[in-house]
Parts: sequence; structure tokens; C-alpha cells
Amino acid sequence: MGHRGMPHSPMMGGMPDQLFTQMKERLNLTKEQEEKIRPIIDAGMEKKQATLKKHGEEIREDMRAVDSDTEKQLGSVLTEEQLKEYQKIQGEHCEGMRGEMHHHAPPEGEAGPPPMP
Repeated sequence: MGHRGMPHSPMMGGMPDQLFTQMKERLNLTKEQEEKIRPIIDAGMEKKQATLKKHGEEIREDMRAVDSDTEKQLGSVLTEEQLKEYQKIQGEHCEGMRGEMHHHAPPEGEAGPPPMP
């Protein structure tokens, strides 16, 4: 279960929790920043999960838009240095997601997501 008792899809695993934990540790977030950032991270992940239900090139475009929107919102809370470190964390998580997506087969009868570029 994820934050607020919401289940995460098997493909997403504990990604929001892992991301938030890394952000807290590596960005030295203040309590005020933690309280503002957690909902942004959760909302972004929920949007990504909804996007994964779509097929084709739209997925990549929608994911980029969600990432851009999330980063823009975080930019209003984080310092410039924290935002740069967040971008590094995101890059690491994207690589982890790509590897994880290749290890999980879609449920029987359902098409999996297209390969990531």
C-alpha cells in the first residue's frame, strides 16, 4: 500500500515511497517542504498510472507532460540546488522503472506498455 492506504500497481511497486524517501534524505527537505512535496509526488504517480492504461506514443507524451508539470510544481517549493538533485534522482528512478518494466509481464490478455526509448 502506498501513501494514504492507496494501492500501487505492481509495476510501480513502492516507487512513490522510494522517491519521497530519497528526496527527504538527499535534498535535506524541511518539514514544510515534505508536507508540500508528498502530495505532488503522489498526484504525479497517480497520473502516470492512469496514463499507463493508454497505448502507443501517447503514453510517452503524457508521461513527459506529467513529469514537466510535477517538476514545475516542485520548483516552487525546492531551492535550485534541491531541484537539480531531484532531477538526478528522477533520472535514476527512470532507469529503474525501465528495468522493472522489462521484468514484469502484463496480465494475461492485456497488452503491455510500449518499449521506452
